[in-house]
Amino acid sequence: MAENALLQTKITRDIARKAGLEPGASIGAGPPDIWGSFTLHNDIALGWVERHSHNVLSYFPNDARSMDRYADWSEVVEARLMATVTKAAQPDTTLIIYGDNVAFSGDLSVPLDSVGLKLTDWEAVTVGPGGAALTRWVVVAPSSEGPGGSDPAGGLSFYEPAPGNLTIEGGAFYGDWCVAQSNVGYSHAEASDLIHSFLDDAAGWAAAGITFREVSEENARVRFQVVNEATCGSPELACTHYGDPAYVELEYGPMNGSEGPGIGAGNIINHEAGHAFFYAKHAGNNGIMIDFDANRPEKPNASDIASLETWLGTPGEMGAGTFAVGLCQLQVR
Repeated sequence: MAENALLQTKITRDIARKAGLEPGASIGAGPPDIWGSFTLHNDIALGWVERHSHNVLSYFPNDARSMDRYADWSEVVEARLMATVTKAAQPDTTLIIYGDNVAFSGDLSVPLDSVGLKLTDWEAVTVGPGGAALTRWVVVAPSSEGPGGSDPAGGLSFYEPAPGNLTIEGGAFYGDWCVAQSNVGYSHAEASDLIHSFLDDAAGWAAAGITFREVSEENARVRFQVVNEATCGSPELACTHYGDPAYVELEYGPMNGSEGPGIGAGNIINHEAGHAFFYAKHAGNNGIMIDFDANRPEKPNASDIASLETWLGTPGEMGAGTFAVGLCQLQVR
């Protein structure tokens, strides 16, 4: 199961393992350092709600990320988006801003497929109760839905473009994870060894060419913890909360067979890893990511691996959505 806050007004989320997410649940993905540092409040002197102070953003491999930012919008009446593109993306790639508790009269969207200054018209702003609002900055690239605009061959489908919560180094994919210091029924070392045994299995997700590395919590993209009860708000065996890092709760009972035949540490860890590292949906050809009520495999099958390989594509700066932005600002008045 997976729960968090992402693109709720654009993309319907149905990641829950045994039941759908409550209305209003949303997901926010992507480490903040990809987009740089923004202020968390209005800067009246400069006239910006959110300011980008980073000189040049890194190239974005294999499409892009989204970003969420909170701000006080209570006195804002108009807004416009400005971006300076320093390396063009593939055709039809755009940056879009929309919000929760704030709405714009027109489209705050700029193309990223040509170099130069991009500036929208001023759009009227409507702010909800309280004035505090969340803006969502989303890059949309044609390849984000897989080859030909559909999900990758093999049966799996994904909520996000590659590489999800993987890290790309030297032309290779890495899954960087850690274990919480406190775990129900396991010492830190025992929980670490158990998770290693499945993530490092050459017949598991690693078969798609991914190297999983246990790192410090500061550097982890995914954090695992064994708990009594997961907290996704519906019946579950485990739960993935997206964030920085993504947080995976693994229930002690089901991990040790209390749920019934076929349910155990292998299929729970591999299933949640599919959510946490790859943003995989509940889908597939009888594989690891379909609901456990219907299927209980221990490892991803050949179809799952084929899907993942197609989704990942080739690592590095040649991804279809690769681009660079020198400055990205939301101006208000």
